[in-house]
Amino acid sequence: MKYTTTQTKVGDILIGGDSPIVIQSMTTTTTTDVDATVDEAIRIHKAGAKLVRITAQGVKEAEALKDIKEKLKERGYNFPISADIHFNYKAAYTAAKYVDKVRINPGNFIKHGKTESFEEGVDKIKERFIPLLDLLKENHVALRIGVNHGSLSERMMVKYGDTPKGIVASCMEYLNICREENFHNLVISIKSSNTVLMIKAVRLLVTEMRKADMAYPLHLGVTEAGEGEDGRLKSAVGTGTLLNQGIGDTIRVSLTEDPECEPPVAQKLIDFTEKGDLSENLKLDFEPRKILKRGDFSNANAPRVLVDARGKKSFSTEDLGYKHGEKGIRACDYVIVEKYSDDLPKTLKQIIPIEEYEEGKGFALYNEGNYQKTSETEDLFFIEVDVVESLDMVNKLNNDDSIVLIAKLNENKPFQKIENFFKVLNNLNLQLPVVVNLQSTADSLEDLQIQAAANLGNSFVDGLASGILLTNSNLPLSHVRETAFGVLQASRARTTKTEFISCPGCGRTLFSLQEVTAKVKAHFNHLNHLKIGVMGCIVNGPGEMGDAHYGYVGAGPGKINLYKGTEVMKRNIPSGNAIEALEELIKEHGDWVEPNES
Repeated sequence: MKYTTTQTKVGDILIGGDSPIVIQSMTTTTTTDVDATVDEAIRIHKAGAKLVRITAQGVKEAEALKDIKEKLKERGYNFPISADIHFNYKAAYTAAKYVDKVRINPGNFIKHGKTESFEEGVDKIKERFIPLLDLLKENHVALRIGVNHGSLSERMMVKYGDTPKGIVASCMEYLNICREENFHNLVISIKSSNTVLMIKAVRLLVTEMRKADMAYPLHLGVTEAGEGEDGRLKSAVGTGTLLNQGIGDTIRVSLTEDPECEPPVAQKLIDFTEKGDLSENLKLDFEPRKILKRGDFSNANAPRVLVDARGKKSFSTEDLGYKHGEKGIRACDYVIVEKYSDDLPKTLKQIIPIEEYEEGKGFALYNEGNYQKTSETEDLFFIEVDVVESLDMVNKLNNDDSIVLIAKLNENKPFQKIENFFKVLNNLNLQLPVVVNLQSTADSLEDLQIQAAANLGNSFVDGLASGILLTNSNLPLSHVRETAFGVLQASRARTTKTEFISCPGCGRTLFSLQEVTAKVKAHFNHLNHLKIGVMGCIVNGPGEMGDAHYGYVGAGPGKINLYKGTEVMKRNIPSGNAIEALEELIKEHGDWVEPNES
């Protein structure tokens, strides 16, 4: 059962309650270019978005929203429009006259003084915010209170630090004012490029709203998720986990791609998740499940990656992540094969079904049908168990066994089943390592990425699973293995490649984001130990790069600021020289590795 929220009317659609999840996206055009913005908004709508957001940097851009809305109607479109406001409360006042929803960011709606008290800050907010609420009431316009981790206000940072508590407090402060003013036509969001932080903060927000007897509709999204595989996996881990727990009424998948690419991915994310039961006590602590050390499965090690090569007529070591005989950073840790092979690399651990297992050659694999405990042994072995059908057998296991469980999941509600399986293990105090095994029939790589990340990501975010195994007979073995590593990276459980944090772009973007992101990735993608941010402007730039090592941020037309963490190191670098300047900055701090050495 989905977490039941109130309903908010946005134009002619309803968000929240028992309404279907609403997909939305955002234009990237300059708002004052009315025709281009109208064309792009229509493309987004035709791609599946029920609501389109448009940035309004200032009053001039907000005034352009009137013409955009009118031209859309002239062309036969009446889908709702949302204005995206940062830094300029007057732009919000203007936009409230023309659009169906206004989004404000508490982190920059007004500028707070460094010396003002916290209470003085509340009074200052009310001075600017209440007139906006009055305008919204007058024009029957909805409001989104959209808090971004990357632009948390300084007063919140001082009081709470860079924590989920600060993000939630920023949102609740504005919600309390809305309640005082009897304004309830609301949608709220808490976003971050960090999937774990985003999940933590949204869970905490739901908990705090419950305490305050609030249930406003929730907009979900992982901001600055990136493009391609990265964007899909991170969005699926963050948003998919929450959707599976019954949280979320409207979603956006933020991709550094053309905006019309976003709605189809969002629809797949909805299709691959279930509106699960929301537990009364959401997990707010993120202590990993304590497991007994079994081989290299331990709390001290990152989750292991397994590949199942049974049934493959032929496969190469390249399929397993080896290149020219050398083990790559994304080589699997274990491979399940029908018989032990002397031809496979010695660094690759082989798992062999018990019928073909020879002592001293690899590790034995049992299943529920052929496993019988005969004697105590210190040798590591694996047991395949069905997370539903094998519970009677699991009840007979104990912590003395040198076992790693491979928990098999089919595509019918896998998230709920694996969550329940871990609850059973917890109730039994069974501390054996678990490899989660999704048996997928997806026939495209994108489908596998979204399905696996949305349904298995939480097992690693919450520190429950010790390994991952994806099985799929429709896709190349290398794609399946890469997706497994991608799920771990998106869940922040195991880093095996450079992480690029890049925004989707909007009317504020100061350079060709897709082109520049591609160039940055091509130049720095061998730096597996680094996170690098590529941001179109300063709205979220420095903040969303809070845990990135380096950042490339638009500072003005043709100008780039370069960051080390959240500190700007080089200002107003000509864009033509910025990639080389970023390389020099990385070298200056001793983090550069030559491509052939990484």
